[in-house]
Amino acid sequence: MDRPVIQFSADHPQNLTVEDGATATFYCKTIGNPTTQSHKWKFNGVDIPGESCTGCASTTFTKAAVIQADAGWYSCTGTNTLGEGPPARAQLLIKRK
Repeated sequence: MDRPVIQFSADHPQNLTVEDGATATFYCKTIGNPTTQSHKWKFNGVDIPGESCTGCASTTFTKAAVIQADAGWYSCTGTNTLGEGPPARAQLLIKRK
């Protein structure tokens, strides 16, 4: 039995570059025994507040209408009954229109 192992899904880019005002979506994949029970997303190491987070409790995180202040590092962690797994990180870069 292990804590969850977290990785960004191989069929989606780890790092994203999107235009200012576009939508950015990150995907992460968790593998755990026992099964992962919950997920958490962070921005630059800080929990993303639930009210401003679409998908913060799932393996998919979506940030709509991104602005330059949204550029940075996003990380996903998973938790099971044995604890929290190590985070996986991906960088979001914003291109000006």
